[in-house]
Amino acid sequence: MPIRGKGAAALMTVLSLTAAAAGPHIEANLSKTRVYVGEPFVLTYTFSLPGNDVLEHRFIAPSPAHIAVKRALPEETLTRNGHPVYRRRYLLEAMRYGTLDIPPAYLKTARRRFAKDAWSRWETKVEWTRYASPAPAVEVLPLPDGAVLAGDLTLRAELDRNTTAAGEPVTLTLTLEGSGGLDDMPPVPLTIPGVTVFARPPEVEATVSGGTLKGKWVRRYTLVADEDFTVPSVIVRVFDLKRRQMRPLQTLPLAVRVETNGTAAAVPVKKEKKMDVFLFWPAVAAALLLGAAAGAAGMYTWLRRRRRIRPPKYDSLRALLIELFRHLDDPEARAAARRVERHLYEGAEEPDEAQIAALLKRLREEG
Repeated sequence: MPIRGKGAAALMTVLSLTAAAAGPHIEANLSKTRVYVGEPFVLTYTFSLPGNDVLEHRFIAPSPAHIAVKRALPEETLTRNGHPVYRRRYLLEAMRYGTLDIPPAYLKTARRRFAKDAWSRWETKVEWTRYASPAPAVEVLPLPDGAVLAGDLTLRAELDRNTTAAGEPVTLTLTLEGSGGLDDMPPVPLTIPGVTVFARPPEVEATVSGGTLKGKWVRRYTLVADEDFTVPSVIVRVFDLKRRQMRPLQTLPLAVRVETNGTAAAVPVKKEKKMDVFLFWPAVAAALLLGAAAGAAGMYTWLRRRRRIRPPKYDSLRALLIELFRHLDDPEARAAARRVERHLYEGAEEPDEAQIAALLKRLREEG
């Protein structure tokens, strides 16, 4: 016999409370329980929603102290015993050593609840319930003195060419690759005597595989010089997690040959002729008069044309880039140089030459 009316509502209330009392099952697991400062590890939460009466659920991740949440990976949905199981993973890095506690995460679920209103009529309400996960802890060890990163990494340096013309840019690419916290790689200073160095912002690519962070850190440097130079060795000291020891990563020196347009031809010095004394002073007076006249004419011409001076014409984007390198202390010039480089060497959209020429004109007038 079917149950209707108040009996049906009471039965539904009992079933809802029974399912809520059981609650969802929440697990918290760490890929590593002992790490070094800056060594990435993964925190995984797995939870299920027993019963079919959950209308909505919300997951609230913790904000642990002294631990950086580097990435929140996409949520995964599995099936276990006919019920959906949800998995959330977070890539973490400890910023200080010691035993660090990770606060619990919270899961809020919404269920339909039947209750009587003020006039004893049955109505449906949505009731939210909050559940807490376990709170794991991780032991963090300090990095040895001198180490900037912890991981299993390799370092290499490459030039796009080892021969160039005077004033033409050469691109140096530093690549740090492997497993480790590449997001925290500090800047690598590069100073070469007689060379203008323009460093681009680093690019970081990272993926998580089997609880291990793997990726690539790339930084490019644009080098401009008028004579031969050598890129010195670059040294990055890392703590090797496999060998449990310090390991300096070092690149080899790279020589660059700069070719000039040729040496200037020697100009023979004409032998000075002897001048008679009686012709000297009249010649001096004539020269002074001619010089004064030429100076006046030149000043008049300059005054007429001073407001019509135009910036020099540039025959190519390379010429614009070389001119921009002389104004890298200006933020707009740095941004324009970056756009030109990306077009020349990475196939990006061609920048507006007229706009860059106007920028160079303004910088010359200000400087």
